[in-house]
Parts: sequence; structure tokens; C-alpha cells
Amino acid sequence: MFETSENDDFNVHIEIGDSTDGKFLDEIKAKYPHVDIFLDDGGHTMEQQMFTIKHMLPHVQSQGVYMCEDLATSWLKKFGGLPNEHVSNSPEFLKHTMVGLVHQTMDWLLASSVSGKSIITRPDLDQVADDVFDSSWWKVIPSQVKHIHYYNQIVVYEKGVTYKPSPYRTIGKQIPYKESGTYDSLDWTIIMEKLDSIFGESLLS
Repeated sequence: MFETSENDDFNVHIEIGDSTDGKFLDEIKAKYPHVDIFLDDGGHTMEQQMFTIKHMLPHVQSQGVYMCEDLATSWLKKFGGLPNEHVSNSPEFLKHTMVGLVHQTMDWLLASSVSGKSIITRPDLDQVADDVFDSSWWKVIPSQVKHIHYYNQIVVYEKGVTYKPSPYRTIGKQIPYKESGTYDSLDWTIIMEKLDSIFGESLLS
């Protein structure tokens, strides 16, 4: 929402509607097909925040950003949040609050690790996402979001080319994994020599 007057020489358009109304948001998307920056600073209720990100994050252009602020309402009952006695990783908190939803999107940013595979498959996404929220929306996170920045009161989703995991590569001897769950000591000389060859100068001196 922007405040303006008839004499203001700005390209400002004011749209008034309900952010939990899918039809209204569809009209916004149709009217503004190219959105680079979207900031959700609306009524701050759980229903509004969670509904809006589901509908508008996919609409933000590649290389654009989606932001939602006033995340503290996830702990305020009058906004639909859960009071302080509910821990942030409880199933109820994850399912019914915006911060809980943000936690889940952070997991899905690492979608390749969720299933224990190098690259997660579409059936994997559908199965797990159906159990949690909405499969069609969840696919946006591993396929379109490059970074998630989490600050005091605000989360920023940065869209762009996503990281494509590849098989692990080593620059020296492999480090054997012991049954005890610890690694053998690492010879850093191997790594430093490799860096020397890349940067063309000695890093060991």
C-alpha cells in the first residue's frame, strides 16, 4: 500500500483487496505480470502470510525477491499464532504458523538431501509435500529459490538459478569414514598445494 495524491508524479497504483482471496491475488498477477520485488506487510495473520506466499512467491520473476515481515506474529494468538509455550519445531507450530512454514522451506532448499539422494525426484517431492502442505507450491522452493535470508522479523526469498548437486569430488586422498562416526585426520598440505596451483602463489609460506 502506497500513500499518494493526485499531484504526485509517481507510477504508483493502489489495489485494495483481501490477501486471503485467491481470486483477488489472481487478478493482481494478471494485471502485474512482471513482479521483481514483493513485500508482504499486510495484516500479519497466519492465514494471510501463509496464503500470500503460496500464491505470490511463484509469480515473482527469476532473480527477484519475495519478502514477508513481522514474523513475530507467529507467536501471537490474536494473529493466529501460537503462544510462547509452543516450541518452534513442534508439529503444530510447523503446520499452523508462518515461521513454521519458513522452517520447512529452509529444509526444502536442501531438497537433494531430504530423500538421501544426489537429486530428489518429482515423486519424492509430491509424496512428502502432500503430507505437509501443497505439492504444487512446494516445488517452487527447490526449483526456483536460490537463497533464503532469515532476519529479525523478516524473511527474504531470493529467486534465481538453483544449486544443482553433483557427486562429491576430492582434491586429494579420500577421508575414510569410520564406524565410530569420526573422520581420520586430514593432511592440509594436499589442499594447500591444490590452492597454490589454482592461485599461482604459495599459500604455505
